[in-house]
Amino acid sequence: MDVKNAFLNGDLHEEVFMVPPPSRILLSLYVDDMIITGDDIDGIAVLKSELTRQFEMKDLGSLRYFLGIKVSFSPKGYLLSQSKYTADILEHAYLTDTRTVDTPCELNVQYSPSDGNPLSDPTLYRTIVAGLHILRYLRGTIFHSLLLPSTSLLELRAYSDADHGHDPTSRKSVTGFCIILGDSLISWKSKK
Repeated sequence: MDVKNAFLNGDLHEEVFMVPPPSRILLSLYVDDMIITGDDIDGIAVLKSELTRQFEMKDLGSLRYFLGIKVSFSPKGYLLSQSKYTADILEHAYLTDTRTVDTPCELNVQYSPSDGNPLSDPTLYRTIVAGLHILRYLRGTIFHSLLLPSTSLLELRAYSDADHGHDPTSRKSVTGFCIILGDSLISWKSKK
């Protein structure tokens, strides 16, 4: 659904309490784009009707794209893909015919300040090299999709780890986390 209103950012000063109903309806809103899903078809219809009464809205039908992510349904579940978004970025960066890499970062690399010659602007160099490496990785995964199986439970799990003082020069730690929804990895990050 697409909401035809401008939303103002405001502070909520009231306390909000909610008792979940026996059926489930999930509403996800980003600016003026909305996804409504759940196991109560009649409840979804009532919700859409009420929202349409209050706001000028257009029902776009079944979910196909949301925030650059293509959504496809199969008997096994939902497939999420960013192939078009990735292809557009690669084309914009003129990287459509470069070779791919296996990982988004270099493996087992540890540099020290005495390696090589200092650059006048090392931040710019690091940004460009990291960006190019990630784009080459994305080119190799452009047709990969994330499957959210229809048989998995909607259980959200998160894990984190830290390697304290891993870098021998700066003694900075490497930390990371991953978030899993059901059987699918949905988010991860590693940071020094």
